Amino acid sequence: MFLTPFSSLTWAYQLHYYLCFRTRSRRPYFITVAASAALRGITSEICERHDYHLLAHDIYADEMRCLLSLKPNQSVAKALQTIKANSSRECGNSLGLIAPVWERGYLARSTGRMKISAVRLP
Repeated sequence: MFLTPFSSLTWAYQLHYYLCFRTRSRRPYFITVAASAALRGITSEICERHDYHLLAHDIYADEMRCLLSLKPNQSVAKALQTIKANSSRECGNSLGLIAPVWERGYLARSTGRMKISAVRLP
């Protein structure tokens, strides 16, 4: 079999992760529309600044769920550390919350070779 070497690649990575993390002691910090909108904007800004592709995110009173696409050189743990630390600090500044906002730990699941519509947040 004769294989020709690649001179260029015309495809993208599909490393999608479903992430979930909760507020400290399950406090309902984001029960109001204004607080959840502020967190939505903060999270979008953090992901843009650090070159994470935020596909979708839902904010509940005491937790946040994200569908995040990462590059192969970006680790899930580092991405979560960045998002949680920066959003905790910025929520403290803009909403007057006492740090730490987020509980220790998180749920991270890869979506594998599934269609993105199958795991998209409702």
